[in-house]
Amino acid sequence: MIKHASTYRGRIAKNGGFTLVELMVSLTVFSIVMLISTGVLLVMIDVNAKGQALYSSYSNLSFALDSMTREIRTGRNYYCGPSWPSDDDATQDCVGGSLIVFDRGWDNERIGYRLQDERIEQRIGAGSWFPITASEVVVSAFDLDVEGTNDSDTEQPYVDVRVAGEIYNGLAEPTDFEISTRVIQRILDR
Repeated sequence: MIKHASTYRGRIAKNGGFTLVELMVSLTVFSIVMLISTGVLLVMIDVNAKGQALYSSYSNLSFALDSMTREIRTGRNYYCGPSWPSDDDATQDCVGGSLIVFDRGWDNERIGYRLQDERIEQRIGAGSWFPITASEVVVSAFDLDVEGTNDSDTEQPYVDVRVAGEIYNGLAEPTDFEISTRVIQRILDR
């Protein structure tokens, strides 16, 4: 007696395959997983782009402040006041100033820094003011305390610099920053 291939000892054997319902459930689960994964990937790409923009803006701010403090450290004859001094040798202490002018150490060129239109600007000699911070960096406070500029005192001149503001980097809310440092004149005050 020959048995049919679809039966085995009196039972019906199932053919290997998926039913339409199983296939539909599998595709639905796969689609949901892929939809969630794609959403997470898009969020991660957006976070990465915003992080790189923040890093770039912060690097610009860091470079500007490092350059400024390096120039101040190697400079001399500090003047702190409301405007560029008329006397090239003028020195003046101040508390809470918004402009500093001094002689650059390596070429004796007069150089200055100020806050203008929410950006830190630099001026060299009789040249024009130009911004040294990027437009994404909004500086709301640039305060200077300068002490020890008088040649008759025994105090080494120093400058306290305080900078505060916001970095706009594509996020819904800007990133606040507040930086302060003390810069002491490297050249001995005689």
